Amino acid sequence: MPFYTGVKHTSPGTALEFYFNHLKKVDMYTIIIAIIIVAVVGFFILGLVSIHNRQARKMTGNLVERFGIAAEKENFKFSKTEILGSDIIGLDDSCNKLMILKRTGDEYHTLIIDLNEVRDCSKKKLYHKVDISMGKRERFEHHVEQIVLNFDIPLQHKQENIIFYDSGIHGLRDLTEAGQKADEWETRIRKILLHTHQKRA
Repeated sequence: MPFYTGVKHTSPGTALEFYFNHLKKVDMYTIIIAIIIVAVVGFFILGLVSIHNRQARKMTGNLVERFGIAAEKENFKFSKTEILGSDIIGLDDSCNKLMILKRTGDEYHTLIIDLNEVRDCSKKKLYHKVDISMGKRERFEHHVEQIVLNFDIPLQHKQENIIFYDSGIHGLRDLTEAGQKADEWETRIRKILLHTHQKRA
């Protein structure tokens, strides 16, 4: 008569099957938790982006509104305008004047440039030197720090710059577009300056 211990014996195949089923359950739980974490992080990031975009639209709206009020006060009729981040510029070629509204923090400053007093207008790239030395070998690269439209105003003994690109604010992806905008404004204003200088000659 065989001896019975009361313990149920399982074959090696059944044990392996149980082990793999357990792993599948653990993997499924891990995947679900990972999906939940990714979803929560994703919603959080989307929320931050949405808040940032709303604030940016609000600031741009305030800038445009103040610009319109300042333009109406000076009786300007702009033929060309441009929003440059926290600044906005407008050209009234009927009176050869350029108005710039700059926002610094919560403060707004208006600058008016009379193109009849401008000797020259030119796009300039300002560079900063970056040290990329390796070991004892010195090496430097020059990176664009700013793209500006420079106005030479001899009667006032000064120069004014309108910033189209600032590496501390803008990304490299904005560099090309900013340069193109500066070129367009330079061409437009130089035509006005040429016409003004020819009239004086």
